[in-house]
Amino acid sequence: MELVAEAMGSLLPKLGELLKEEYGLQKGVKKKIESLSRELTVVHAVLRKIGDVPPDQLDELVRLWASEVREASYDMEDMVDTFLVRVEEPNEATEPHMLLRLLKRVRRLFEKSKARRNISSQIQEIYKKLAELAARRDWYNTPDSVVTKPATTIDPRILNLYKSATELVGIEGPKDELIDMLSLGDDGGDASGPKKMKIVSVVGFGGLGKTTLAKAVYDQLKPRFKWGAFIPVGRNPDIKKVLRDLIHEFGLDKEKFMNLNMTMLDEKQLMDQLKKFVKEKRCLIVIDDIWDTKTWTFVRCALQESNCGSRLVITTRISEVAAYADEAYKIQPLSHDNSKKLLYTRIVDGEGKYFDRPSADACEKVLKKCGGVPLAIITIASLLASKPGEDWSEVYNSIGFGHKGNDHVDNTRRILSFSYYDLPSHLKACLLYLSIFPEDSIIEKNKLIWMWMAEGFISEEQGADAGVRSLFELGERYFNELINRNMIQAQETQYKGYVDACSVHDMVLDLIHQLSSEENFVTVLNGGERQKLQGSISRRLALQCVEEHNVGQLANIAVEKVRSIFASECDFCALCPRLPFLRVVEMVGCSVSVDCGKHVLDHLGSLLHLRYLRVENINKLPEVAYLRFLQTLDLRNSWMKELPEEVGLLTQLVCLRCSYQTRVPAGLIGKLTSLQELRISCGGEDAIIMQFVKELGLLKELRVLKTSICVRSESIESALLESLGCLHNIQELEILEYFSPNKGWVSSDAGRVSCRHLRVLRLHCFVFSGLPEWINSSLAPNLCYLDLLVVAMEDQDMETLAKLPELSCLILCSKSDTKSVVSIKIRTDEGVGHFRKLRFLKVDGASIWFDLRGSKYCNSSRVASSNTIMPRLESLEFGVHVRSLKDKNLQLGFDKLLGFQNLGTCSLQRVKVHVKCEGASILDVKEAEAALEHAATVHPKHPTLLAKWVGEEYIISRYQEACMEMSKAPELVTKAWKLADIIGSGQIQILRMPDPTASSSKVMRLLYTDNGLALLALSSNAVHKLWKWEHRDKNPRGKSSKSVPPVLWQPENGIPMTNDTIDGNDPKQATACTALSKNDQYLISASGGKVSLFNMMTFKVMTTFMAPPPAATFLAFYPLNSNIIAIGREDSSIQIYNVGIGEVKIVLTGHHKKITGLAFSQSMEVLVSSGADAQTCLSHRTSDSHRQQGQMLCVWSIDGWEKKKSRYIKHPSNGSGALVGDTVVQFHYDGTHLLVVHESQLAIYDWQLECLCSWFPRDAPPSPISSAVYSLGCLLVYAGFRDGAIGIFDAESLMLKCRIAPSAYIPSSISRDGETVYPTVVATHPWKPNQIAVGMSDGAVHVLEPLEHAAAEVVEEAEAALEHVAAVHPKHPTLLTKRVETQYMIEISRYQEACMEMSKAPELVTKAWKLADIVGSGQIQILRMPDPTTSSSKVMRLLYTDNGLALLALSSNAVHKLWKWEHMDKNPRGKSSKSVPPVLWQPENGIPMTNDTIDGNDPKEATACTALSENDRYLISASGGKVSLFNLMTFKVMATFMAPPPAGTFLAFYPLDNNIIAIGREDSSIQIYNVRIDEVKIVLMGHHKKITGLAFSQSMEVLVSSGADAQLCVWSIDGWEKKKSRYIKHPSNGSGALVGDTVVQFHYDGMHLLVVHESQLAIYDWQLECLCSWFPRDAPPSPISSAVYSLGCLLVYAGFRDGAIGIFDVESLTLKCRIAPSAYIPSSISRDGETVYPTVVATHPWKPNQIAVGMSDGAVVVLEPLDTDDVQVGSAVTSEKRPSRDVSSSRLSSIFWLGR
Repeated sequence: MELVAEAMGSLLPKLGELLKEEYGLQKGVKKKIESLSRELTVVHAVLRKIGDVPPDQLDELVRLWASEVREASYDMEDMVDTFLVRVEEPNEATEPHMLLRLLKRVRRLFEKSKARRNISSQIQEIYKKLAELAARRDWYNTPDSVVTKPATTIDPRILNLYKSATELVGIEGPKDELIDMLSLGDDGGDASGPKKMKIVSVVGFGGLGKTTLAKAVYDQLKPRFKWGAFIPVGRNPDIKKVLRDLIHEFGLDKEKFMNLNMTMLDEKQLMDQLKKFVKEKRCLIVIDDIWDTKTWTFVRCALQESNCGSRLVITTRISEVAAYADEAYKIQPLSHDNSKKLLYTRIVDGEGKYFDRPSADACEKVLKKCGGVPLAIITIASLLASKPGEDWSEVYNSIGFGHKGNDHVDNTRRILSFSYYDLPSHLKACLLYLSIFPEDSIIEKNKLIWMWMAEGFISEEQGADAGVRSLFELGERYFNELINRNMIQAQETQYKGYVDACSVHDMVLDLIHQLSSEENFVTVLNGGERQKLQGSISRRLALQCVEEHNVGQLANIAVEKVRSIFASECDFCALCPRLPFLRVVEMVGCSVSVDCGKHVLDHLGSLLHLRYLRVENINKLPEVAYLRFLQTLDLRNSWMKELPEEVGLLTQLVCLRCSYQTRVPAGLIGKLTSLQELRISCGGEDAIIMQFVKELGLLKELRVLKTSICVRSESIESALLESLGCLHNIQELEILEYFSPNKGWVSSDAGRVSCRHLRVLRLHCFVFSGLPEWINSSLAPNLCYLDLLVVAMEDQDMETLAKLPELSCLILCSKSDTKSVVSIKIRTDEGVGHFRKLRFLKVDGASIWFDLRGSKYCNSSRVASSNTIMPRLESLEFGVHVRSLKDKNLQLGFDKLLGFQNLGTCSLQRVKVHVKCEGASILDVKEAEAALEHAATVHPKHPTLLAKWVGEEYIISRYQEACMEMSKAPELVTKAWKLADIIGSGQIQILRMPDPTASSSKVMRLLYTDNGLALLALSSNAVHKLWKWEHRDKNPRGKSSKSVPPVLWQPENGIPMTNDTIDGNDPKQATACTALSKNDQYLISASGGKVSLFNMMTFKVMTTFMAPPPAATFLAFYPLNSNIIAIGREDSSIQIYNVGIGEVKIVLTGHHKKITGLAFSQSMEVLVSSGADAQTCLSHRTSDSHRQQGQMLCVWSIDGWEKKKSRYIKHPSNGSGALVGDTVVQFHYDGTHLLVVHESQLAIYDWQLECLCSWFPRDAPPSPISSAVYSLGCLLVYAGFRDGAIGIFDAESLMLKCRIAPSAYIPSSISRDGETVYPTVVATHPWKPNQIAVGMSDGAVHVLEPLEHAAAEVVEEAEAALEHVAAVHPKHPTLLTKRVETQYMIEISRYQEACMEMSKAPELVTKAWKLADIVGSGQIQILRMPDPTTSSSKVMRLLYTDNGLALLALSSNAVHKLWKWEHMDKNPRGKSSKSVPPVLWQPENGIPMTNDTIDGNDPKEATACTALSENDRYLISASGGKVSLFNLMTFKVMATFMAPPPAGTFLAFYPLDNNIIAIGREDSSIQIYNVRIDEVKIVLMGHHKKITGLAFSQSMEVLVSSGADAQLCVWSIDGWEKKKSRYIKHPSNGSGALVGDTVVQFHYDGMHLLVVHESQLAIYDWQLECLCSWFPRDAPPSPISSAVYSLGCLLVYAGFRDGAIGIFDVESLTLKCRIAPSAYIPSSISRDGETVYPTVVATHPWKPNQIAVGMSDGAVVVLEPLDTDDVQVGSAVTSEKRPSRDVSSSRLSSIFWLGR
């Protein structure tokens, strides 16, 4: 009934308006109006009194009387509004003719007079009607007649307190979460200190199960508290009763009030008693269903002084109340599965029953409608349970609260109604108004508020009482209050971070539909339903999906008095003329036919009462000049090109919205000075834009501005900034841009936008040079959404943004170089939480990295506190330009740069990353992606990671990657060609390609395939030849080995690939050309005829194209698309041809003679061409300026194919004569440098055709150049000459380094008709920088390499010599060589290579230890490993990682420690430098790698063992328990196996397969275990005591084991048979048994063995013959604790139990140097009186004189001699990444773990 009072309240002010003199009413009429006003004031008071009574307690007659009053109020308001409209003076200034203006004024006088007469008669009728209503009111106006005495009812929620736990569905998850929030673990009942009461609120709308959840938590936790209370409160509670209930629950009434009536105590006395009680008690209290802050204040005051760790839970529907708690738990609807379980349980008492398809479908619809609300599900289940299954669909269609007599329905309605009846009257109208919207609608906030204003729900009197600046602000309060009361659900546009819409739960919508119908507030007509309409339609009509033929339902219904019409998805046109009093019209998604469209729109223009108008799908606005009350005009989704001028007359317009394509006439906007919201676009000429921009500054009331402007001049830019500075009330500012070419930057200090009230800022019309100065926490305190275009963001700018107090969404788009890097610095040292409310972060354009330097989390993997680093972050989106981060040289790995695991630790849900691949290697891209995946994995919330590769086609090729690696160590390539002149075949390695055809046709083109495993030649006879290195015993990997001749490959039909030729023409006279696609799958080739496309798998022609003339002369695949081919032609043109569609895209012309060279640069996005005119072309809109004859280069832009530049190559003599001969070009791998080859010269150009250096054959040798090509890595240039020589040039300076004479590789017997045989073409191997292939003028093809190679190829070279002998023997004998060690030759490790290098110069290692005795710390370099844990557990195992950049220790307490030397300024390569202490590394969760142990056993008593895989990725370890396999990237256990007993005592990886592990055990057995398949392959038995040592020899194919029985055993890897065993030598040559562990280690050669026992050191061969030994009885006398080979196996380092360290010469085991304990062990160190000694010694894998020692007191120390510099073996090639090598079986087999 309060809605009736609201209707009356809007009428009274308007009646007062009529009494003004300006309306000229007669005195008699005025008196009646005054009397009417007095009477209506009394009626209004009565209605307010009735409104305080619940509707179900009202007498039926009173309800009918109130409805009549409401209708009379509406009629009176319509009458008054009509009169005011009629007498209001229109704006006639627009009429230009004076006579017409005079005639209109006369007509208006008659109209006013008529209006006054009409209102006089209407007031008379209303007066009579009101008198009749007043009489009835007097008759009803007694309390007994107004109120019907209701039967006593029980609050239905009480039943929730007594539900069994078995009845609860989906409660476990929320219950656990709520218990976690209560943080019971914080005190555990300990009362040793004061502990403040923890308060948690449970909030949500009615029916979600708040009471049920609170009761479940209370029941579970109550046993942990001595005192507990569960108190229901409810609406309008008696505070004294609530306090008394608490006292009663605590039992105080029995203790203190035995003889005292508690009802005599007032609130203060009750609160005092409770305060005193809870202050010293630990209590669990639940206060259920609090509705207002007043009640909560009383409860809190009574309980808040508890200091014993009490817990208080409150449940409420009001968010404002919930916010007073320490934490709020927002209860969520049930999941679909739990909803289904609850529904089925209620229908059939279980889930097992099968439903037929129609019934199941009906259940799904029901679950959707219920939306996870348990109360709704139970209610509808009760309806379904009473109906047969075939009727369930009908029940669903009639779902609502009309099912009387069902207890569940009645209870549900009552529970939900509580929230409605608790609303103030103005909010009830606003809530019921939402019934006009269809189900599942997302209702825009601003639109809804404008509609409320148009309906009169928000009045100026209410605004004045509330003290707000505008009615819209009051509307926002109403909107927020409904959300706060959980009557509507807040909605956000995705990833915006602020509420801009709402929705209504289906059950609440059903409730307000029912209430709207009862109150006759809104009539809803749904075209999809059969509805029986009452004879009386309410003043608001909502039409949903009504087609034209359905409008007939309204034909006999009185709709003339309808004030508001809402049509959605309707098809009609005959309704509007019958609705003269319309105030609100919204037609969304409606189709209006062409025939009636004009009629409908014209009628809309005559609706003089209209306040709100939204129409769609129109191309012309109706005449709106007379809509003087119009406040909102919404024309979105319409097709109008321009607003009509008359819109400028709508001076009361507060909201104007237009579609994107609608333009605004000049001068119109400046007239609408009342506008508060404007959404419109502005384009056209600069003058129009300038006027629009200036007029914006006149709109002082503007709150929302969303527009698109083309800012194409500085004057418009300045004017716009100036106008924006005038908008002091602006709250949402969004300016997008039209296309603005060449937009400049706006200085960060230009202009100033008024930000005091600004909430949303999205400026895409400017590109700021940096963060605008006016964006900071003091000037923009309310900014919650920021979207800017910036050139660059400085660190200070990010810190400024971090301090914005309300910022929830940040979007930054960098408009400069997309390769720039933005650092987001995390500063926590000041205790300030940066980005404390940020929920959505997006950085586009630039890469970002999260800089923790300066934060307390810099050197810690511990996840940061949730209240410091973006604690509310939900979505993170950013770009990673992999190459930029690499090139930035930040000295951090991707795991550091991209680690977002410390952000949003309690909230992050989604991470989207654009991984920008341009210029990066595939390994770097995968490493970056792995770092992102790792960060997502270790993040506490495990957010969804969406990593999208962008620019994948621009990933550098394997070839480019190999080239980059080569450039890091150029000496490895260049040093191979040591001789200045190679003149004999003994000075070079030669492999001649076998060719049974023995064709003498000149080799015209020669190419290695991309994988380097085949060589393709095109001869002058148009025939192709393909040699393949096959997989066979001699060459298991099919490598292009010079020691194994390849096979001349033929297709099955025996017909070679042959190019098309022109009949009658000799192909030898044609220009031959060929090119391979990137993946070696396709070949394009031509020899004067058509271009042929071959399939390289089948050798078959797939297609031919480009029939001559002109013939093709050069071919090149576009690297990003193998369907695009550049074809140089004989007529000097270049055709860009698409093979996929058989179409020429474009023809490029710029040369004057045939094309002889084409090269693409992917990085520069250009094509460079060269021709027989010696011109080089580079194109980008520049015309060709060179027309002289000669050799020319051209550069063409790939984007648009325009010529950028061209030039002629340099003449050798700087003369002007024409150069003749072909010019060929090849790009450097970096795409910026160019090798240009002409018979007269070699030259290096940049991509813009500037010559950097050149070389001319006039120097030496004097013969013309026939061919030249870059080497792998582009460090060398290989050139062939017409005299048969080959020149090898330094690529940087083009200096000749080496000349290979013809005599070195061309047999003297070879001649060709008296002509010199020479290399016509040179090709370089894609993976071997020093291997070249040369195609000869006599048809032969040779592969050449220098004699000296890396140690890994020594065996291969030996075989090559054998092959060569057999090849040159006159009888060509069959050579059978068994390559027993092929796999080892291929897999020789870098460690072995380094050892070999050491053996060549042993004095470099041995001379470092000059002193025989080192006794002081000043005689040695010492680095102590930092260890904040200061554990005293003995170090049992110590290992350097394979790359030497980390040190791993396993202590006797089963814990691992890993120290890493990080990349930093002092140590840019992260080397194990003594000058830079390493970092003790910890995983993200702070839990170190810890081995499994046996419960009850001390791990210190167990034998510890550990081993690293070859690639440092995996660690196996054991400490008496199971063997653990760790991932060294994450420190996580991947698997455990081999549960004891017996325990593992020694571990070793099989070097050829990291999935195979040898495990020595305590029972003396050895298990060969396959981790991948979790299977023991074999168990080896031969020892008598535990195994203490295992060592594999790859070369000898054996495993050597040692045990505590002092026995050595040799096992064959092939079959695992014992080959030999023996006991080690007794020190005194006695026969007594030796005790103690025996350890073995192989020399790098795999043939010699270091054997270590506490009594001796010994060197054995692999067959266990002792070669030499050393015994401690000589000196020093102490037992040996550990010993190990140095790098190169030139020294042995041994630790002793007295603390000394001995350094021995490995050949004789002579003691060279003794390091006394005093030199490196501080005198203060002791351990319970025991001597501290080195328990284990480890040697650095690349530094022969660096050792690490693990001590018995837990310390780890790194030692080096004084004279050692910091250069390690192979340092020229060692960096963070080592040069790649061929992938071995061990590498391949270890990869499977990535997907395990």
